[in-house]
Amino acid sequence: MTMLRSYLLMCLAFAAIGCAGSVDAEAPSPPNDDVGYAVADAGPPRTCNAINCNGCCQANTCLPGNSDYLCGSGGGTCQDCAASGGGCGPDGTCAAPCAADCAGKCPGAADGCGGVCSANDCPGCCDGEVCHDGAAASACGLGGAFCQDCTAANGSCAAGRCENTTTCTAQSCPNGCCDGDVCRSGTSNAQCGSGGQACAACGSDQVCKNNSCQAKVQCQPSCAGKCAGASDGCGGICTANDCKGCCHGSSCYSGATAFNCGSAGGICQRCSSDEACSSGVCTKKCTPSCGGKCAGAADGCGGVCTANSCNGCCQNKVCLAGTSASSCGKSGTSCQACDAFEYCSSSSGCTVSALAKWDLVIKSASLSTSKSWDDYTSTSRLPDVRIRFPNLTLSGAAVETVTKWNDYAPEWNSSFGPFYTYQLDKAHIVEIIDYDSATSSDVVGRCTLTITKSTLSLGSQTLYSCKNPDDGKDYLLWLKLGFNAR
Repeated sequence: MTMLRSYLLMCLAFAAIGCAGSVDAEAPSPPNDDVGYAVADAGPPRTCNAINCNGCCQANTCLPGNSDYLCGSGGGTCQDCAASGGGCGPDGTCAAPCAADCAGKCPGAADGCGGVCSANDCPGCCDGEVCHDGAAASACGLGGAFCQDCTAANGSCAAGRCENTTTCTAQSCPNGCCDGDVCRSGTSNAQCGSGGQACAACGSDQVCKNNSCQAKVQCQPSCAGKCAGASDGCGGICTANDCKGCCHGSSCYSGATAFNCGSAGGICQRCSSDEACSSGVCTKKCTPSCGGKCAGAADGCGGVCTANSCNGCCQNKVCLAGTSASSCGKSGTSCQACDAFEYCSSSSGCTVSALAKWDLVIKSASLSTSKSWDDYTSTSRLPDVRIRFPNLTLSGAAVETVTKWNDYAPEWNSSFGPFYTYQLDKAHIVEIIDYDSATSSDVVGRCTLTITKSTLSLGSQTLYSCKNPDDGKDYLLWLKLGFNAR
């Protein structure tokens, strides 16, 4: 049998070669420099040792060292843990099997292996899970029976029985049951009960639970999320593998750590120092690169950048210089396409050009009906309106509309131009004129209108106040202007 076991261990060590036993079988060549093998294509054989092997050495071959039959680490000799009934631990050392110790203990006491004792081996009496020698008057009993307090009836303990106590009652046995004049724990199937009542023997389809005979509940095996070979919770073992992470022996691990990396119930792998466990696979460590990129761009490690570090502008998560009229912007803002009258400024983005050409459009106005206009005539006292920009000239003449006769709400929609941005981007004098004749006209409103690049870009502007220079009253309700880029 010993020779057979040695042969099997050799087969495991040379699984890649086979177990034919032929001396002419070709040995495998080393896959990489991290694992040592005994045979090379040429030269002297390599030696398996702590320098070239992270697992254990068997027949001068480096093995993973995580098998119960071939266990080890650091290039040491592989150990057969199963031969002694043990298993290979996560650190590559043999773990001795745990033998439950229930000798001289009460049911429910710790068995020393993480479980509890089910049988009663207490030679004295049991107070819960604690075994007493049963000779004290306060804890009297033999054969694992429930400890009696003889002092409650001024009695004493002799040979495990309370003397001067001839009757088991509810007062003397409040937590157990009476077997004749002996108080039992009332927790066994043969002697079940409580409150000093007579002990009952539970039927074959019953079990003593909470000091009363109750119908047995059939145990339902549970193997969900467990590896094959794990306990099913009902005294059996799981045959199928339902571990979502990885299995080390019959233990299921999350499979997300470098020490136990794996998925879908596969064997846990130990990642090397330059690897990390990613989705259950040992992969080379990667440092994300997000410098100068837009939020949402690939980080080079399979993820995306969450912060925005683009100095220019972002277009479809791509960082552009942001200096062209078609893609203008800075500090990671969305790229903008500048209008024809704009250029891309590195400091302010799309900016109206000083040399852009515009038409000034005098659209319409609305005047107050409360003023008495043209008092000199009794036929028509409505205003005769024209608008003039005395300091804005074309070919030497001031910009001025035609007269709209007898109209509180005149409309012109007259265009004047072209003007350069620098000619319009300033403050202008505006005059509201009630025209009576070439020699007799009244300026009923004179005010200042400031036109800016922003208003030029918007394409319109409305003037809501322009006071009479004589009486200080405001007869203008509004004057609407437009700006058309050429």
